[in-house]
Amino acid sequence: TYFDPGYGYARSPLPAYLAHLIFYNTLNSLVVFSMFLKCCGLLPGSCKIVFWDLLSGPDHYMQRLAVSPEAFTAIMQQLEATDPSQRVDLLAKLVKDHYFFSSQGTEVMRTLPTTFEKVDAAVLLHGRLVDQTSFSQMLENADCQGDKDNIWHRITSLRKANSIARGDRGDKRAPR
Repeated sequence: TYFDPGYGYARSPLPAYLAHLIFYNTLNSLVVFSMFLKCCGLLPGSCKIVFWDLLSGPDHYMQRLAVSPEAFTAIMQQLEATDPSQRVDLLAKLVKDHYFFSSQGTEVMRTLPTTFEKVDAAVLLHGRLVDQTSFSQMLENADCQGDKDNIWHRITSLRKANSIARGDRGDKRAPR
């Protein structure tokens, strides 16, 4: 799907400097952001504010997909009412239908009793975070550096497996 972040900024100076601006959103994760500027030497400082708002403001496209506070409260009640040994299985089902903020992921991790379940939860939630740059907040709940390394290893392995399943080459060099 395509998302035009310039929508709603008709009165800003941004359209005067952009030849092309598109987000490519595939598999519900932001994959590519392409932008071609014209008159780069004339780009005023006010456009920097607009870009920042487009990419990280409270109305950010992906952030609007996150579960609402009310729905998250219901999810937490459901998790807490579930047998602790079954919480990760329930979470695996829930993440298929919802996106989360990293602060919400942190709360989920705190409800899990064992290190193994926290690692599983972090891996499950990573791909469903709307603010992946704040994933480090969730990593702070890991019990030790080895757990953090395990989380990153599993996320990397999962990404590689998904890439292979989609048919990506993995080798990004240009063909000879």
